[in-house]
Amino acid sequence: MVHQQIVKPAIDRLNQQKAKYFSDVVRDLEDDPRTQQMPNLIYLVLKETVESLPTHLPRKELIELLLSFVRSNRGRIGRLIYDEKFIKDPLSIKKITNEFIHEIIDIILEKLKNGEIQENNKDVRRYSWPYDNVDLPYVDIKK
Repeated sequence: MVHQQIVKPAIDRLNQQKAKYFSDVVRDLEDDPRTQQMPNLIYLVLKETVESLPTHLPRKELIELLLSFVRSNRGRIGRLIYDEKFIKDPLSIKKITNEFIHEIIDIILEKLKNGEIQENNKDVRRYSWPYDNVDLPYVDIKK
């Protein structure tokens, strides 16, 4: 139960849907005996990634990928967290945890491409150059 406190503040900053998903992931991890091998590393990686991780995968699949990632990178993570660099710059862990985010995103994109995941809520984001009044070459497009 103590290790879950590592990730709780990060989950509390998420929107309601994402917070529920990751709270359920944490609850599932509590019941998984494999977390006892390296709980602080698992929850540390989760804490550093929840904000950026999409929630498209089933929780059990995400947990398997998380445990596999931490097992594979246990030495790197351990060396970093006991290094003076980590104490001075806690964000230095992002170099490792970003690899997990990329792995998950690659899996999700592949599943979307193969039709294994259906995107229900499409976000549309509009970015424009810093100028509001941009002359477009297309006369028929109205803002």
